[in-house]
Amino acid sequence: MKIIRLIKFQISLVIISLCCNLIGCAPTSSVIQSTPITYPVIGAFDNLNEVFKGTVREEPGVGKNYVEMRGQVTGIKCSGYTYATEAPAYSVDCKGWKGEANLTCDDGRIIKCLWEAISCGKGIAKGVDQNGNTLSFVYGMSDVEASSFIKKLSIAVSTLPSVPPLYKPKEIRKEKGINTGTGFFVSQDGYIITNYHVVEGANEIIAITNDKKLLKANFVKGDPFNDIALLKVITTSKPLRISTDTSLGKGEEVLTLGYPLVAIQGQEQKATFGRINALTGIQGDIRFVQIDVPIQPGNSGGPLLNKKGQVIGVVTMTLSEVYKLKEKGIIPQNVNYAVKSDYIIPLIRYSIEDTLKRVEIPKDRKEMKEIIEICEPSVVLIAAR
Repeated sequence: MKIIRLIKFQISLVIISLCCNLIGCAPTSSVIQSTPITYPVIGAFDNLNEVFKGTVREEPGVGKNYVEMRGQVTGIKCSGYTYATEAPAYSVDCKGWKGEANLTCDDGRIIKCLWEAISCGKGIAKGVDQNGNTLSFVYGMSDVEASSFIKKLSIAVSTLPSVPPLYKPKEIRKEKGINTGTGFFVSQDGYIITNYHVVEGANEIIAITNDKKLLKANFVKGDPFNDIALLKVITTSKPLRISTDTSLGKGEEVLTLGYPLVAIQGQEQKATFGRINALTGIQGDIRFVQIDVPIQPGNSGGPLLNKKGQVIGVVTMTLSEVYKLKEKGIIPQNVNYAVKSDYIIPLIRYSIEDTLKRVEIPKDRKEMKEIIEICEPSVVLIAAR
């Protein structure tokens, strides 16, 4: 544990040179740089057994630089560009520059990183994948320092759990021919929100309404990082109200409507109930709330509703799907997660003009039975193949 703490302390001090090196600002010498320069980059999951090794390649004059790294345990390759988003006017040594790096991996993992420079040669960065696993990165070491550091880091994380595989809907569809989930209307003209992983890579998407109408759905826009997708069907629909109130509380009663395990349980819409257990997700991921509402495969993409019948999130995953029994040695007891409505609203507003304003805002809390009766027609079964 002392080794791990020491390495994490080093990570917090050393790390990613994302000032001039990452944003391609002008060199300090009188000679204009024309040949790309590469620097070692080292990263590691904070609570999983994986260490990444790679390079950051400067691309002078284009305002961005290229990161490429590979997992030393799993062999996962991740790559992408870095961008600067904030440059303090008073900074003369790159200190305080901030930005982001968006990396995609060949196992389907998407890693979004935020960085801050501590000098023109070094900086710090943290990342998170779509399952909520967090990472730290080191950049700016010499080759000798990097080699020594990665050996220590590999030993330190070797006793941690293995990297959990991501859910891969494309492979499920290839094996079974179809994948099902849940969605819900967010406009009066047929726009539907569901999980991105429900429809990712699908050649055909069908929305089946509560009264058994089959509607062909078109993929409009996706947000894979937050696991949200927007679909469109041709119909007149009753939208659910998306809550813009951020004052969620632990213990608040919630419910979801959806279509779990339709091959076993049938196509009747199911309602399940519970409470908010935490205001963050796995490893403190602020995009999620933790709930004890029972969910199963097929619930993905369903609305998480409060006592006013407002959508406060989208049901996304259960802990047992992230950390398997063989990796943790325990069976999680009803630990589930939903993406907060804060991360749904930008996608809707980007694609559907003023749709949030057209839906009547409920004022009073309702009985669960009344909420179900009101919301049932707005929730649909999604079948993707």
